Amino acid sequence: ASALAVDFGRLELPSVARLARHLATTLAREDLDPTVAVHLAATLEDIRTLLSSAIAQHSSAAGSRGEIVLLGPASSDTDALGWVLTSRGYALTAGEDRLARTEPPTGVVVAAPDGFDGATVALLRAAAETWRVPTIVLHRSDDPLELRKLAQYGTTMLKLGAPPDLVATELARAIVSHRSQPTAMICGEAREAASLLAEHGFHVLRVPGPNELHNAMQGRHCAVIFGAAVAPGIVFDLARLIRATPSTRRAPVVWLTGEGDDRHREQASRLDIFAVEEVGDGLVARVGSLLRKAAAEIADEGQSPEAILRWPAAQVLIDRSLVAAHRSGSSVAVATIAIGSTVAGEQVDQLEESFTREFRRGDILGRRGDRELVVVLQGVSRRVAVNRLSELLDRLDLLDDRSRVGIAVFPSDGRSAEELAAAADAARELARADAGPTVVSTTWRPVDELAPDVLVVDPDPVLSTMLQAALSERGYRPEVLRDGRETLERLTASPAAPELLLLDLDTPGLDGLSLLRRLRAAGVLAQTHVLLMTPRFSEADVRVALELGVADIIRKPFSVTLLVHRLKRLSEDRA
Repeated sequence: ASALAVDFGRLELPSVARLARHLATTLAREDLDPTVAVHLAATLEDIRTLLSSAIAQHSSAAGSRGEIVLLGPASSDTDALGWVLTSRGYALTAGEDRLARTEPPTGVVVAAPDGFDGATVALLRAAAETWRVPTIVLHRSDDPLELRKLAQYGTTMLKLGAPPDLVATELARAIVSHRSQPTAMICGEAREAASLLAEHGFHVLRVPGPNELHNAMQGRHCAVIFGAAVAPGIVFDLARLIRATPSTRRAPVVWLTGEGDDRHREQASRLDIFAVEEVGDGLVARVGSLLRKAAAEIADEGQSPEAILRWPAAQVLIDRSLVAAHRSGSSVAVATIAIGSTVAGEQVDQLEESFTREFRRGDILGRRGDRELVVVLQGVSRRVAVNRLSELLDRLDLLDDRSRVGIAVFPSDGRSAEELAAAADAARELARADAGPTVVSTTWRPVDELAPDVLVVDPDPVLSTMLQAALSERGYRPEVLRDGRETLERLTASPAAPELLLLDLDTPGLDGLSLLRRLRAAGVLAQTHVLLMTPRFSEADVRVALELGVADIIRKPFSVTLLVHRLKRLSEDRA
């Protein structure tokens, strides 16, 4: 189990590796018994589910980023590398017969476990002369002379046994650099700089004016060079626009300020603008260095492991997080997101990419379909989850009018991933049918179905009428009932429960404690906080009330100010 944990980690399967480590820890215990055996069997089933999901995801991803040729003897290291490369979107071809085909692959990996022998040299020379594409050489040699000879044919040299993710990342960087001809886009008068860059192999493009620059940059990996005649305000505005656009934010920006012009250097530095006084070889070296750095960052971003899980794998992790939340007494919010049909495919991709950046490491992201996502937020309340997703989606502005988000919260809305997702789906569809907000939780109801904020149950007509008026003045929507049995029928018949129940202990028809037992059995108290009113306190009644889920007890007579203060505190706790 420990060895499996290491191997799964190398294969970029952190969730499976975590379960394997848990398996190893459990097996090391001395108190193994049938109960632990059942737990181990459940863990193994979870591992199987996660692996099945990973294999399906792996198969669908392979080939989208090009072909990698793997040359040299097979080993566990090259097998692991092959898995990581295909999971990152590359198609993999192994075998020297691939050299007979003339069409170049995207990249080449050559394993040289036996050092600098004739077969290795022949492979490297053939690959280099046939294709001239980025080549990673995996070797065991420590001989400087051998390494110098191997480096004649390899773009990058790495030791055999290097982590597969490192090899894959270095290969991606080499591919991006190979594909990216150094390009400089000139804005403004900069003839000397343009001529110098062209002499050193740069592809130089000129734009007619500042207004055309941003559109001309789309789809290009290039550096931007502003001439000295371009006004500082225009330079700064365009630099902000470049940095604010995802497709151009990595572009190096150079400003030819001229000698002695130090007035705007501080602001230029804040905007990551490289200010140059004199045009010379230093400019060429600097622009080339900035372009290579940007290419490496682009490769790193594009090669991050898949952060959004398929639904079967996400279900396993959600259910495990719910077990942990139950033990710690914390809440978990599960949001299901249905993306409308008019949202373009690239916007769906952008939404997923934004989610992987925005949510914390402990949160879980899952995909139930092409246009349905699940987000699990650990340890947050209902109100925080609604506000957080509402703010994020407003900021991204990617969803259409048909898109909806439903949020369910453990433990009040369900005890498993399936139950919580179903509850969130129901809230989402209710909001869609009634043209409700984009983000709603399971407590949301259309205006004509809204439950009162506070349900007052008290047989005293004078007190209940006074409480109704006082609560209305303070912004609550109260409702008054005077009979326990009527209250039971009212709350169990309606799907919408009040946020707060203000209950007298001695109600006719059905006393307060009996009413609470019936409401608890019906599941109503999972959505409602109860404040119990009574002129008397007995230890037995208090104990029973607390066991039934009463949040607070207030002694009659009381001041309205004190009552409202306690109700407000309970409302905040519920949020």
